[in-house]
Amino acid sequence: MLKETYLDTNVLLSPFHAGDSFASESLRILRTRRIYKVTSPVTLVELCATVSRLRREGTLAFEKQIEESLNRLGPSEQVYALALFFLSFGSVKVIGMDTVAKAPFDDLSFATLLEFMEACRIAPLTLLRSLDNVHIAAVKVMKRQGRTIDYLVTCDKGILGRREELRRTVDVPVLSPAELVETVRV
Repeated sequence: MLKETYLDTNVLLSPFHAGDSFASESLRILRTRRIYKVTSPVTLVELCATVSRLRREGTLAFEKQIEESLNRLGPSEQVYALALFFLSFGSVKVIGMDTVAKAPFDDLSFATLLEFMEACRIAPLTLLRSLDNVHIAAVKVMKRQGRTIDYLVTCDKGILGRREELRRTVDVPVLSPAELVETVRV
């Protein structure tokens, strides 16, 4: 049975970002069929934002033929095409959670996605950045909704540095790409 593995955005970008320390392991993860790769909609947002920034900086470049094809598109279309490419290249499934929750703040009441409420709840425990908390919350909500997430894989040093606390929070091992490659023998 395939291990269901939640991939942080940086794992999708790592093989294409010059000098990334996890590039070869991330590429092996994206190419393998030995794990079932999932992520959440926040990854799509991060992909669009990061791809936009890296393209402007010139640190996310492709072969000449691909660049020529991309240059025929407008800036927004380039970003969308690349975001879809990164997801499809690794056969990564975006798992949306259609569950909405009511925010339980005293004088502030609104409906929002459950993973956002969970991110607010775990923020004081994890001490991570906003989008990192949303990734952690997404894994937690996916598990609560019946998915079997076997691993959470990230290149993020902040997340990896808090892996033990996060494992207790989400009950999922938090691994670097190198650790997943070794664990699953990709």
